[in-house]
Amino acid sequence: MINGEGVSVNGAAGFSADAQRRASGLSLPDGVSANLLITPTEREIFKNINITLVGLPGTGKSTVGKEMAALTGMRYVDTDSLVEEHVGMPVGKYIDKVGRPAFYVLQDSLLKTTLLSGTGKVIGTGGATVEEDRPDNLGIMQMNSAMVYLYSKLDTLVERIMTDDTYRPGLSHDVNLIDGVEVLIRRSPEQVRAELINRYNRRHKAWETAPIKRSTDGQNPNQIAEGTTKDVLKYVRRTSQIATRFQGPQRLIGNA
Repeated sequence: MINGEGVSVNGAAGFSADAQRRASGLSLPDGVSANLLITPTEREIFKNINITLVGLPGTGKSTVGKEMAALTGMRYVDTDSLVEEHVGMPVGKYIDKVGRPAFYVLQDSLLKTTLLSGTGKVIGTGGATVEEDRPDNLGIMQMNSAMVYLYSKLDTLVERIMTDDTYRPGLSHDVNLIDGVEVLIRRSPEQVRAELINRYNRRHKAWETAPIKRSTDGQNPNQIAEGTTKDVLKYVRRTSQIATRFQGPQRLIGNA
């Protein structure tokens, strides 16, 4: 929920200390300091699934996604970056050139290809991915990934966006033409707040279908990544057991 209370993350419960990890001979990638012990068996689980992150801008999808990828040995993919690599220009400029409908068609195609072409990926999605006029995306994510809804309080999101220089089209800045030159004009906190509420109202029902929900208030990215990783493991094990017992193999796992 946009102004829900933060979900408590206990950094100790269920996790192993650094000393235990060293004693076990297991390690995390360089630059990652965490209390979560990822065993070889669990790495195989992450190797055979995809994770999609959904939620409003400012909830930390990119930052947390990269932390989770480093923690689990998965690869981080961002749908905006996929578009930029495909067209050879920043998303904002591409949208200005072709319009949002054409941008969304390309983004949807790249998301589908990414999900269906293999596993082992953490995918940060654009907020509009689940808009009502893009109905196929939600089903594709639900069938081919563990979907995680990251959320924060509205005040937290406004503060993050106002203190971040990242250009977020239609949210953080307006683009004005001054003497033939495009100039980015920072929006006011009130404008950012109004736009966040507008986006939340259009998208939250789809986001809340995610089986995994995690607040990003009051925690650093590493803590959020650890807690979310633990939640994903629980979810995958639970759904795999149910599928094996009642329905045969679960498509979520090994869908490469």
